[in-house]
Amino acid sequence: MLEITDALEALPFVAEAAVLCVRDRHEVDLLVAFVKPDPRHPCTDPACTARAELARLLPPYMQPHSLAVVDDFPRNSAGKLDRKALAPLAPTVAMPARPAGPAPGVGDRIAALLAPYLNVSRLGPNDNLFAQGLTSMHAVSFHLDLAAQWPHIELFHVFEHPTLSRLSALAAEQPCAA
Repeated sequence: MLEITDALEALPFVAEAAVLCVRDRHEVDLLVAFVKPDPRHPCTDPACTARAELARLLPPYMQPHSLAVVDDFPRNSAGKLDRKALAPLAPTVAMPARPAGPAPGVGDRIAALLAPYLNVSRLGPNDNLFAQGLTSMHAVSFHLDLAAQWPHIELFHVFEHPTLSRLSALAAEQPCAA
């Protein structure tokens, strides 16, 4: 988490940053980043710009699940960051019933398996799943669902082929087991 915080604080429009690990409703730990904009370097959309910079600077598995902009960080009596007071400020993203727009056939079935693990309402065939909210812990759970239908797909394939189109092509190489 320190690397993510350092990457955020190195951005000129960020005065201060913090990254927390919070539990989602599935009891999976998620990384949530918070940034306080630097008024000396105005940015029209600090959250979007920070996400884009993190995508450029860090590997997909280090991308935060969500990123929030705060006016100020809560502090304890010693002046240190109050992580317990910061955690409730983490944005909650409603999980869609199913991502829209996947490739037909196999892609539809894989998209349905992915839906509980993503924080997007629309998933394009070439969108990186990790950039769309899939965490490494979610990837393990997703792989179990995926392997139940396509046993030849291994966990490492999810990391090596992190798009709907590439996983669909891999799945189509062998018939579905279910």
